Amino acid sequence: MMGFLFGCTNEMVVVQAPVEVFEKPFPKQYAGTTNQVIETLQKGQEVRVLGSEYGKDFLAYKVRLADGRVGYLIAGDEFKIIKK
Repeated sequence: MMGFLFGCTNEMVVVQAPVEVFEKPFPKQYAGTTNQVIETLQKGQEVRVLGSEYGKDFLAYKVRLADGRVGYLIAGDEFKIIKK
């Protein structure tokens, strides 16, 4: 079961190394399911955080991409969260 923490935030993701943005709020291979990559962000890119979700073994950030699409980043070393 995942916990949902969505709402307006003043947080941004700053990408530090290439990172995949997923279609759904879980890692690429999770519980027998495959998640699609919808974009790969590059170092220096910033995207708005819309909220976050906690899974059993991960934290996913819901983000809005530059073209308006919404996707999910899985917490890791590839990005940092900053207040704007």
